[in-house]
Amino acid sequence: MNDMEELKKIIYSFYPKNVNYCSNKYETSYEYLQRKKIIWDKFNNTEFKLYIKKSLDAIFSRYKVVDWIDQEEPKCFEYRILLHRDQDLLDDDIILISELGGRRVDLYLFISSIGEYYYYFLKETIYNLETNKWSFSTFLCKDDKVNRSIKQLKKFLVRNKYKEISSNIINYTINDVETEFKSIGQATIFDCLFTDLISPY
Repeated sequence: MNDMEELKKIIYSFYPKNVNYCSNKYETSYEYLQRKKIIWDKFNNTEFKLYIKKSLDAIFSRYKVVDWIDQEEPKCFEYRILLHRDQDLLDDDIILISELGGRRVDLYLFISSIGEYYYYFLKETIYNLETNKWSFSTFLCKDDKVNRSIKQLKKFLVRNKYKEISSNIINYTINDVETEFKSIGQATIFDCLFTDLISPY
């Protein structure tokens, strides 16, 4: 079984096909109830959550690791890591990015709760104080210290049986399922396995 077939099999195990998210049929479907159960079990496993957070704190020991998990319907464990050494998060995004000289870099990490998969990307945020304009983009990191930490992160996730989803299939559309914020024909692998609140850049 190739990665795409495996991913589709997982998604169809937890999402009913061609059913509207807001319908009673969706809420009572076997797939949705199974999804709720596995999410409930994973997110009530405080030992596991603590293990993940402590491990990330150790891997990125000079960087701020923030738990970004959606508490209402958490399809994934989500973390944001500020990739500026020994820099605390400040009370306001503008204050923080000004402190950083107008450029901020974060690692966004997503670990699925319904399949043993993870995905990450690095986001660069540029803020022009004079024009009050923001710009966002993904990029490949050339910082050796950061790349060593990312290498450790990947080894840690592999040891815990998680597989990375490649960027060339993360936005593949699953045409016959619906999520809370994505209608049929719009939901991607990322939406189904991780979150539909944001998109991978």
